[in-house]
Amino acid sequence: FDSGFRHTTISRGTDTKVRVSLTLEETYNRGKKTIKYNRLKPCSECHGKGSKDGGSVGMCPHCHGSGYITQRQTFAYGFSQQSAPCPYCHGSGKMISNPCSKCRGTGLELQEETLTIDIPAGVTDGAVVTIPRKGNYCERLEGQEGDLILYFKVIEHSKFKIIPNSPYDLAYIDETPVLDCITGCEKTIKHIDGKTYKYTFRQGIEDGSVINLGGKGLAKGNGLYGDLKIVVKYKMPTIISTDERKLIDKLRKTKNFS
Repeated sequence: FDSGFRHTTISRGTDTKVRVSLTLEETYNRGKKTIKYNRLKPCSECHGKGSKDGGSVGMCPHCHGSGYITQRQTFAYGFSQQSAPCPYCHGSGKMISNPCSKCRGTGLELQEETLTIDIPAGVTDGAVVTIPRKGNYCERLEGQEGDLILYFKVIEHSKFKIIPNSPYDLAYIDETPVLDCITGCEKTIKHIDGKTYKYTFRQGIEDGSVINLGGKGLAKGNGLYGDLKIVVKYKMPTIISTDERKLIDKLRKTKNFS
């Protein structure tokens, strides 16, 4: 996102928009995140005054201090008029007799800002968080700073996926040999919190079945969490030996496999 300022009456700096990428581990475990972004801050030459060598600030003669210039257009059946920010004073209604050559009288220059934030609970893909007064400064410091608006994007994980339309639930595809699914088995999973959890495949579990581990998804806030949904996927052998083929042929003659 580009940093900039609105050419309107100066009372507040404009907002700065920044996209923040998070790994799924950062989203789950939260903690802190350091970001860098560009922000309009007080000019290093005039220290935000906008004037050089103490130049005076007076009313803009072009807009007479209003900050706007009205343009009128005449047509055959009437006229229309439209107001736009004054291009001479940038909408401030003021002019400096001897403007700073570095900032051209705005009192601002674009600088890199480093900020460490706490990743809040409830932040997931597409979340928007506003940090007050960390945006752009006002021209000549004549008002308060704008806000910093963070747009969060969660980087795709190799194993765990955020479920579409259910942003706090995670899905994990468990590819398991088909014989383990037939007989049933105990399973473990190493979660993104670093802990290992146990769950059970019942005997004869179907391909595509879902096992729900409640409260192991992403934090919603207020102490609530989404779920981790483990999806069963049969892992079929691609090569079968002669001996294995004989065993399969024997199974086909039994009651449960015929």
